[in-house]
Amino acid sequence: MKNSESDDLLPHEFYLELWKQSLLAIGRTSPNPPVASIITDKNSILSSGATEPPGKRHAEIVALDELDKISINPDKKLNLYVTLEPCSTYGRTKPCVLRIKNYKNKIKKIFIENYDPYLNKTGVKYLLENDFEIQKIEIFKKPHFALEPFFSVINKKKPVYYIKIATDKNGFIGINQKSISITGKLGKIITMLFRAKVDAVIVGPGTTAIDRPSLNIRNIEWLDLFSQELKLTQEELLKQTKFLRNFDSTVYYDEFLRGLFIFYNDILKVLENFNYQPKRIFILGRNFENFMQFYFKQKEITENTGQKFYLIIQKRYKEQFPLKDIST
Repeated sequence: MKNSESDDLLPHEFYLELWKQSLLAIGRTSPNPPVASIITDKNSILSSGATEPPGKRHAEIVALDELDKISINPDKKLNLYVTLEPCSTYGRTKPCVLRIKNYKNKIKKIFIENYDPYLNKTGVKYLLENDFEIQKIEIFKKPHFALEPFFSVINKKKPVYYIKIATDKNGFIGINQKSISITGKLGKIITMLFRAKVDAVIVGPGTTAIDRPSLNIRNIEWLDLFSQELKLTQEELLKQTKFLRNFDSTVYYDEFLRGLFIFYNDILKVLENFNYQPKRIFILGRNFENFMQFYFKQKEITENTGQKFYLIIQKRYKEQFPLKDIST
């Protein structure tokens, strides 16, 4: 048995696949963490997986299921990479360590990026006791772009927030009391992909009253603009997102934002398969014209998507709204 710490560089191909699988998991796993996993031989990836919605497979199980579909030389020793310590407790699913144990004759070493604070290293302990070699490895920038919300809730008792601000070339964010579209095609694409990566979207009273937004994921087919019009290369992507790099020592979203561009086709496939929608939260101030029309629009979106929406009415304005006529 061996438990080792290492700063060994991850092969670039392995990093890219773990990057992609981490992005695929974000947004669809809550309250479970968005974990990525790959199984490799020395030089190539044999299978990979991302954690599925609650009650379905964890990342390691997805990767093992894919491994079972291919023929492998029984003498070949494999490695398992996972961005979070495999679970050792019963919940909606059986512990992943029990399934991994069945592969002790195939998998030689398990690389783990993060220990799970809830497990107190019981997952690692179980695997060590079953003769797996465990190695801690750094894969992503810290904090991990996909797992930061998970650790933030544990360590800071609060979620992670993304703030979207759109301005025109002169720095203006809009026109007073008038709904206009500032965001261009690229911005709209980013907005939709961001919505696919969060648990909820929230807007304030001004945006709600003037723009009456939908906040759902829609018109995914026009993301073909990526291949038809944008065709951004890796070098150009770095230029597009360099404002996020070295700006603040606590900001690590370059991998997140660039990943949305690079792996958008894979993200779309996941959205189609799981039909994901974020929760929609609207903060209301004064009552506004066509409020009931806005309300029934949200009800229709909920009926079509199965995802709830929430209205938060400021106390001093509650009397202005027909509360007896609305329910969410």
